[in-house]
Amino acid sequence: MLVPVCLAILSGLTGFVYAARATKFYASTCSMLPQVSRSAIGGGGGTSTGGSATPSFVSQLMPLFSPVASSTEHFRTLAATRTFREEVVRALNLRERYPGMNESQIAEMVRTRVVLSLGAEGLLTLTVEAERPEWAAELANAMAEHLDRLARRLAT
Repeated sequence: MLVPVCLAILSGLTGFVYAARATKFYASTCSMLPQVSRSAIGGGGGTSTGGSATPSFVSQLMPLFSPVASSTEHFRTLAATRTFREEVVRALNLRERYPGMNESQIAEMVRTRVVLSLGAEGLLTLTVEAERPEWAAELANAMAEHLDRLARRLAT
């Protein structure tokens, strides 16, 4: 009877010690809706017929067929590339935080700590985990800024 109780106590203490010593990770989430020009969606507004200010049936349906979701998917694909991650690593100078690792190793580590999800409305959400909450927020924001900058560059 005493052996199972001792094992239970030992197991509980081992779990407590492990949890106390394990590296804690903090998550930060950043969401963005990639900009799509009106011309890419299909032009502005409807045509008026007979002096009516009511938009045409076709222009009312246009948002249902807009390329917003596919544009967001392109952003998600770009954000998942090694080149993009290495740009963020350089921009944040992450080699100083992780001195024993090279740029490619840090970019791979970033890949494992970033989750990119695509919402139904074309919303791209980046969730980043890091050892410190400010690092997680900094990395999520930097990735969103780089995606925005890349989108502007590709739009011109």
